[in-house]
Amino acid sequence: DRETRPTWARKRRRRGDGTLSDDEEYMGAVDRAYAMGERAAPERGHKLALAKSYPFMPPPRSIIWCAAGEFIFDAPPIDPLGGSPVFRGPERAPASDALAMVGAHRSTPMSQRVPVIAYGANRSPARLAEKFEDLVGPQSVVPMMKAELSGFDVVFSAHIAGYGAIPATLGFRPGVTVEVSVLYLDGPQLERLDASEAIGINYERRRFSDLEMQVDGLGPLPIADAYISLHGCFDPGDGMALALSAVPAVGRDLPSASGGEALNMARQQLDRDILLDDFIARLGNDEDYRAR
Repeated sequence: DRETRPTWARKRRRRGDGTLSDDEEYMGAVDRAYAMGERAAPERGHKLALAKSYPFMPPPRSIIWCAAGEFIFDAPPIDPLGGSPVFRGPERAPASDALAMVGAHRSTPMSQRVPVIAYGANRSPARLAEKFEDLVGPQSVVPMMKAELSGFDVVFSAHIAGYGAIPATLGFRPGVTVEVSVLYLDGPQLERLDASEAIGINYERRRFSDLEMQVDGLGPLPIADAYISLHGCFDPGDGMALALSAVPAVGRDLPSASGGEALNMARQQLDRDILLDDFIARLGNDEDYRAR
């Protein structure tokens, strides 16, 4: 249903030369995701595509996510829940006004939220929509700010997610600056995200201090939480971690791969006689096989 898509996703903007803007390309991807029925019970083909496409598509700029839609900032936001302008449909409006129009005003102030570094699937609004699907109104509002984090890279973890993808973790990497997002979460949202990350089983939420991180519009952020894998980093066989090629980085000195390429490397280690699609399907359907 086109009318259930994020309001701003129905807006169309092009560069002066007629080519698609980054926003347009992202909105087109949103259209395609909804056309594929991403939120419906997927069939085998869609499950395979989902696993291979990890870490999914982050928005091209900082946004506010809420149950009523996604609102994209027109410029680096200095007041994300207040006067900073966002696009809502074809109209430009202060964030506070845009949220009020959809009944999502009076949400938790930025000063009372916990900043959490998102670097994998949690950067995808579509995945957040699944994790926060029953949150409505002010309880659903999540500022999702683009950021640059130095001294780390985003690498594949040494475990398999329930839907067959190899998820990510952060790894210390001096000299590297990687693109991430920062989610500003209130208490209930943080509890929900903790549960989705299988705290104590797959991840721990760790508080970092003295970070070198610049947040879009908000400047330096030295203290933030992040989910760190309890399984360590995936080693494709050369003794090194494997970075996510989908995540932009400056100074990266690790080999990198797409989600599908990483799964094929895992297949070669674990079950080289099986076809890749069959391997992914079995990972998604067989918990014992996934835990090997």
